[in-house]
Amino acid sequence: MRLFQAVEQSRWNLALPEGARQMMGLQGSPRAQRSWLQRWLQTEPKLGERVIRWSNSPLFNLSRQFSQLQQVLAVLGEQQTMRLALLASIRTRFLPNLRIQSYAREQLWRHSVAVGAVSGLVARVCNVPDHQTAFVAGALHDVGLLASERADPNAFANLLGELDALTDTAATERHRYGWDHQVLGAQLLRRWGFQQSICDVARFHHQAHRGAEAEDEQLLYCVVVADYLCSRCGWTELGLHNIAQPADSVFNKLGIDHACLTILWKQLYATLEHTRPFI
Repeated sequence: MRLFQAVEQSRWNLALPEGARQMMGLQGSPRAQRSWLQRWLQTEPKLGERVIRWSNSPLFNLSRQFSQLQQVLAVLGEQQTMRLALLASIRTRFLPNLRIQSYAREQLWRHSVAVGAVSGLVARVCNVPDHQTAFVAGALHDVGLLASERADPNAFANLLGELDALTDTAATERHRYGWDHQVLGAQLLRRWGFQQSICDVARFHHQAHRGAEAEDEQLLYCVVVADYLCSRCGWTELGLHNIAQPADSVFNKLGIDHACLTILWKQLYATLEHTRPFI
């Protein structure tokens, strides 16, 4: 399948739910977004319940549990609540679960949200601005894998058959198709209306050496490090750990020295456990 065919397939297979599409279309109009967010969550009770459950994760709430959306909005703010609502809506595109060899959609989602949480951790530890964007970028970095699987399950199964712990996924995709899930994911996110820095994370997360091409290089590196750490801990996207350790230059540009890496390792497993409400 050619790239443009995969992109067109994804437009239909992974179209944003109507509420999320409306929200993305109101970017740049804070008042309209605020009004739509409240109306959207009130008219979709299951989505609202998911947002409340997620917001009670220790990733966002270390005090009294939220029971109402107004509490979430008051404490987390409109932007963070909106991001959670968008992710909660996108979560439905990973359903129903599907298994193909070592791959499962549920596992891909589990990996994605783990990378989001750990990206936020890396951003905070390394004093990278806007760790909330790091969470979203990390959670969406591998959406191209979902798009590829949905576009052609048979080709995806054949791809999985070629992978092992020493075989790079993106390189194998490029050899087979002429494109990889990074390119497909970035194009899908752009069509959904996400900001360029988040699209660039999807585009370059396996090619950190091209970080200078990204709108936000540090954001990309946060996700690159998080992707590796999560995979190494067993929270993989395809059921096997085949992500190479990031180059020293990535750690250096984030200011991650031995002491900083020790802090990350100490907080890593607790952060992963905090993603349980999202699964």
